[in-house]
Amino acid sequence: MSVKAIYEKLTQLPTIIGLDNEVLLIEELQKSEIEDIRQNLENFLSILDDLQISHQSDGIFGVTPENKHIFFGFVFWLQSVQNKIGMDISRYADGFDTDFSCNLTI
Repeated sequence: MSVKAIYEKLTQLPTIIGLDNEVLLIEELQKSEIEDIRQNLENFLSILDDLQISHQSDGIFGVTPENKHIFFGFVFWLQSVQNKIGMDISRYADGFDTDFSCNLTI
């Protein structure tokens, strides 16, 4: 799915999208080509912003030992994208690197 298609899908969802939708969108976003991200940077940043809002408001409560790899992997993926696009996007990783109790952290 392209960055634009992910963005359009996300705009059809409520602000708090639920853990299942977070996981789905994260997995689709991680399949994106760097050139697609560069060409659709505004949409990409909007997706990250919306994912972060949803995750910090609700999704963080659903992080478990069984699914933490999804969110921790997303943080590492964001770091690799940051290096490839030459733009600091580290603020969007905030909250994806732990669970609510802070017992599970990278």
